[in-house]
Amino acid sequence: MEPEGRLKNNIMMSVAEFERLNTAKKTRLKMREQAKRGYWNGGPVPYGYAYDKNTQALLPHPVEGPILRRIFEQAAKLVSLTDLANALNAEGLRTKERVMQRRDGKMDSRVRTVPVPKPRTVVEHAMVRALKWQALLETGAVPHRLALAKRVGCTPGAVTKVLRLLQLVPEIQEYLVGIKSENEVWHFSAKHMAQLATMAPELQRVAFAILRKEYADLAGRPKLAPEDFGPERATPRTGPRRSIG
Repeated sequence: MEPEGRLKNNIMMSVAEFERLNTAKKTRLKMREQAKRGYWNGGPVPYGYAYDKNTQALLPHPVEGPILRRIFEQAAKLVSLTDLANALNAEGLRTKERVMQRRDGKMDSRVRTVPVPKPRTVVEHAMVRALKWQALLETGAVPHRLALAKRVGCTPGAVTKVLRLLQLVPEIQEYLVGIKSENEVWHFSAKHMAQLATMAPELQRVAFAILRKEYADLAGRPKLAPEDFGPERATPRTGPRRSIG
């Protein structure tokens, strides 16, 4: 680029930068002056206040105002903010919904609240599903396995693998139905149990006893050792991957 062109570009960039900084300065001064006069500069209205279109100012909310004063009083007494939030949530007092318009014109609803702990999901072994599906087939609720697969949202092959667990001896089935731990479900996985189901009953009992002993040893450890994370250990929650049979 010629020196004249470079000088022209530099001058244009400097003028544009000056205009940007000057506009930002005027905006800050305008907002500061508006705030001094008691006007609201815009944005989400804070909890405990209401916007008055006539005066363009924030006024104490008739319902939320006393709650906000209570929050500040409790905070001044050094009450834990977590305990205070939990107490307010227990009373059904939540942050009000904020509706904002996005650039595409759609309305977006946002609520900033303390997250409520989700109830723990019920953990169950695939053996439970196998018994339920067997009942559906025996009672005629579903005519065949293909219809069952469509009803439960699985492939026919997955249904067949789960129903294969019905070939386990009754005492193993009873144990699997009573499992309530995620780690235990993973250790006695449906894949391992399907392998057991292809064995003779006595071999099933022997192999399952070995699996139970391995799980008892793992569950009894206070802390996993570094060697538990080696190539033979897939995750901290499990023992070595092994094939039964």
